[in-house]
Amino acid sequence: YATEIDQQAAALADELAANIDDPRIVGLLIAKTTVARERGVELMVSCPRRLHVPPRCSAALVSIIGNLADNALEAITGANPPERAVFLRLESSDGSITIDVSDTGPGSPPGAAEAIFSGGWSTKPHPDGRQRGLGLTLVREIVRSFGGDIAVQPGAGARFVVSLPIPAPV
Repeated sequence: YATEIDQQAAALADELAANIDDPRIVGLLIAKTTVARERGVELMVSCPRRLHVPPRCSAALVSIIGNLADNALEAITGANPPERAVFLRLESSDGSITIDVSDTGPGSPPGAAEAIFSGGWSTKPHPDGRQRGLGLTLVREIVRSFGGDIAVQPGAGARFVVSLPIPAPV
């Protein structure tokens, strides 16, 4: 079993490294795939063509992808739907990078499309008294700081689509 998992991880790492030129993002996606597998969730990553990540965008993309993937994994783990999958698509075209993350969880509540981006909004309980619901606020601030957009599609299964302009080289 360990050998099989190791081979799967190596194949995934090779595939991601061939399609994404940023080792931090490749490492993040490998880690998230491992976490998903441990939770009984399938994380499917799609990057249909080579993604060039300008160094000035790397940290921002790691934060955006990490937060959106974490939210999707938590939604599925908490709701336990019959199909347990997260779909993450990365693509660049026309001077922008698109990050599309969807899951088979319960989705966002009707009418919550704007509220979910406000600090402290969460569907998860606060058992230890710590404030939750800061990840999407952070994602939105990062996206806006690059002049990008983030949208959530309501309905069954959450879907977040980020469009981030690629900054011109300095």
